[in-house]
Amino acid sequence: MFQLIFHPATAWDRIAGEMEDGPHNVFADYFYPLVSYCALICFAVKLFSVWVADSTASYGEVIPQAFLEIVGFFFIFVGGFYATLYAMRYLLPQSWQGVWQGYPAGILIAYSMTLLIVLRTVGSMVEIFQFLGFAFQFYTLYIVWEGTKKVLPVPDKIRMTVSVLVTLVMILFTTLIARLYEGFIH
Repeated sequence: MFQLIFHPATAWDRIAGEMEDGPHNVFADYFYPLVSYCALICFAVKLFSVWVADSTASYGEVIPQAFLEIVGFFFIFVGGFYATLYAMRYLLPQSWQGVWQGYPAGILIAYSMTLLIVLRTVGSMVEIFQFLGFAFQFYTLYIVWEGTKKVLPVPDKIRMTVSVLVTLVMILFTTLIARLYEGFIH
């Protein structure tokens, strides 16, 4: 996770090497555990912050609120993953459809969401980081840029366009799902 954020080229080389060894289940090995750990961190932070802010609050009031954080994490990122994967099939021109293949495209999106997941986790712990995280999420473009070179057969002439499109769609869908979910629970 840290290598993917701080040294994307090196991380993508390793991921591409794993792909050559044969398909692996990116969901069971990386994506779901990452979302789960970050959701549990948000759960613990929510419990602790409510307990510190109002020590008279009962756990019967606090735990359902904190549980909604976990459910929201899964809706946002798992939903964002599938929405991005699906939308990219229709957003790319027909002549570029050959570069958007199922397994490599799923690998690209799952690993590229790492920064978005970490930013949301840190934002739940530190309020000011929610604002700063908005700007940092565009670093995802660099992560996707490096990933398209390593795991997708994207020609250099369209690599930037595909990278920008994937990044914007990923950010758009995760943000949209987050806003809808937050509006629904509040």
